[in-house]
Amino acid sequence: MSKFKKYLSYFWDIPIERSSSKQNELLEVVWSMGRKVLNSRNANYSFGNGYKVFEYAFSKLGLSEVKSVLVLGFGAGSVEHLINKVYNLDPQITGIEYDAEIIRLYRDHFSMGAKNEVLHCDALQFLEQNTNVYDLIIVDLFDDLKTVPIIYNDRFTEVILQSVSERGLLIYNTVESEEDKSLRFDLLSALSKRFRSVEVLEFQDINRIIIAQ
Repeated sequence: MSKFKKYLSYFWDIPIERSSSKQNELLEVVWSMGRKVLNSRNANYSFGNGYKVFEYAFSKLGLSEVKSVLVLGFGAGSVEHLINKVYNLDPQITGIEYDAEIIRLYRDHFSMGAKNEVLHCDALQFLEQNTNVYDLIIVDLFDDLKTVPIIYNDRFTEVILQSVSERGLLIYNTVESEEDKSLRFDLLSALSKRFRSVEVLEFQDINRIIIAQ
């Protein structure tokens, strides 16, 4: 991108590519604030607010001992970029993404030559078949602006706990709503039985980040 267009992107978004999928009627890669981001019709999926959520969460943690990472809801690779480029760490990262078109956009616009594994599959199905354990598991599953309800399901919690290493970390990105508040309380109770510390961080009024360690 020319320096002029990069400068203009601080004032308004500059479209790069528009697409769609069965899961998202609109997917758009744009230049915004000097960087590429991926948006749906109503939400930022990667490298905008979603990036800032995990930038904030990671600032509260020590990641130097993390050797393996599972990202449920990989999007266009915000977490990958933070870990590899910002923290200069090189763990094995496995990404799970339900929307095949998002994976294509990631590879075409955001991967920057990264060699991490990104799989097109359902998060729960992956966890039920998974036999590995991970030092860090990130749950970032959304349907546009809403947290995907499956993350609060007892079966989902059961299999995710089987997939995190003994001293591993869990991070959930959720949003604030009356429905989520009740479900999140039950999830926190379940996680507290396994982890010594479970906390909820507020981010920009709407995001609630659960960190279990």
